[in-house]
Amino acid sequence: MFGAFVVTSIAAAVAWFPLDAVVQQNHNIAAAASTLKALKTQDATLQQQIDHLSTKAGFDQVAREQYQLVPEGQSLYLILPPAAAPAENNGGPVAYPGDPGYQPLVSPSAGSTSITGATPKPVATTSKPGLFSRIISSLEFWK
Repeated sequence: MFGAFVVTSIAAAVAWFPLDAVVQQNHNIAAAASTLKALKTQDATLQQQIDHLSTKAGFDQVAREQYQLVPEGQSLYLILPPAAAPAENNGGPVAYPGDPGYQPLVSPSAGSTSITGATPKPVATTSKPGLFSRIISSLEFWK
């Protein structure tokens, strides 16, 4: 009788003991610890960036590289590489394919009307447009 009681008590303890919950909690703790470690590494990297940007040299570097800003009195020139390497044609060098001279011609109506160095001629207007015509012309983007 005593043996049956002990076996029943052990079976009841095993059935009610939340062993699965303990294993799941240990797994969650390990996942949270690895996430915390990754976040601490990212925090250290961001703190290094903050420290670098807090200096004048770091600020100037980011202003020049990302925003193309230069100190007062200096000029910025962007030199673009050619689209492809130059080719040889009949023993002589050929300009690289990115040369604007090899681009197709543009229709004059598609080009800009402003010419550097030229003064624009004033356009003669007969009368000022009315309120209704100004509203219609401002809504022309809907067409």
